[in-house]
Parts: sequence; structure tokens; C-alpha cells
Amino acid sequence: MNPPKNFVGRQRELRSALKVLRLNRSLIVEGPFGIGKTTFAKKVATNFESIALYCSFEDNALAIVEYLNRQIIKYYRPGGARLGTQIQKFLKATEGKRALIIIDDVWKVTIQKVRFFKRLNENQNCQFILVSEVRDKSALLLVKSIAWNNETIRLGKLSKEESHALFEVSLNHFKDQKIISVKKLVESCGGYPLGIIETVRLVQNKSKKYWEMRS
Repeated sequence: MNPPKNFVGRQRELRSALKVLRLNRSLIVEGPFGIGKTTFAKKVATNFESIALYCSFEDNALAIVEYLNRQIIKYYRPGGARLGTQIQKFLKATEGKRALIIIDDVWKVTIQKVRFFKRLNENQNCQFILVSEVRDKSALLLVKSIAWNNETIRLGKLSKEESHALFEVSLNHFKDQKIISVKKLVESCGGYPLGIIETVRLVQNKSKKYWEMRS
């Protein structure tokens, strides 16, 4: 899993998340849309001493199985041996290893998907990072039943300093004399990472069109 490129700040949350995983517990990452939950989950995974697999509850159950299976073949069977889509073969392939599975978009929860992951974790050989916006209590309990031994970290908005840092990282090598005024625009994003990154893209596109007109 490639580490996120646009990641700044959240060091306190990152330390807390790693502490949870190192206690052999699972992690639930909560927060509103655009706050950077998926990026944070992947950053946690790249700092954890385990091979991480990734999937999204937005896919149907069969697509999830096939996607995980391709990653399992890559990480656990580097020779390329086929594993099929049977859970029993996954359990055999991960025997003696502790898998970390990021499940994104868990608000797309269904009983079928939850049963699949509970079956995967029948020997307690998995840890999970669940990326959640779920507000329905019954659905949230269903999600948490995948791994009862869990702890929740809720992400808040970035600080002004972190927003500026994310802006500069996302902007990369872009240079403009009006960069200070652009930073004020970034502050209007209110600490939402997705808004900041989209603002950078807007600035870059407008700058590109400007120089194309000048040339």
C-alpha cells in the first residue's frame, strides 16, 4: 500500500491509532465527509508493523472478495500461486501472520458483507481499520460486530498551521507571487483536507490557463 502523499499534521491522532493497533485492537476512524479519514487510515497502516489490505464497502460482496484476493496473492504468495476466492484459502495463506484490513465506506453496510468479514476473522487473526460516517446505531453495531475489540478515533478539522502545510505539500513546486492571498483562500476551507486539496487544483488549473494565454 502506497503511503498518502498529501498528509500533514494529526500526529496526536496517529500516535493514538498506532497504540490501539499495537494492543491488538481494531480501529474505527470517524469524521465528516472530506476530513481525510481514508488518507489517515492508510497513513496509520503504512506506519504499522503489518501487511495491510484495503477494500471498500461501496463494492458488492463478490467484488470485495476478488479485490482482497488479488492483494493476498501479491503479499502472501509472491510466487503468484492462485488462491481462488474461498475464505478457507485466505485463512491458510495468512496462517501465522496477522492481517490488517482497511474497510472504507462502511456506511454501505450490508449483512452479507459483515458476515464475510466475521468469517475471515473467525480465528481472530485479523485487525481492522473501519472508516466510518455511520450514524444509524443499528448499522454501526453491525459494523462493530466484525471486531468487538475496537476503539474509535474521531478526526476534526486541521488547524490553520496544518492547513497551510497541506496546501504547500499539495501545491508541490507551484510558485506564485500571490501565494499569501491564496493561503487566505485555503483558510476559508475551514480545515477540511479535501477542500484544501481541491483549492490547490483550482489554483494550479487557473495558473496553467493564465500562462498558456501569455505564451
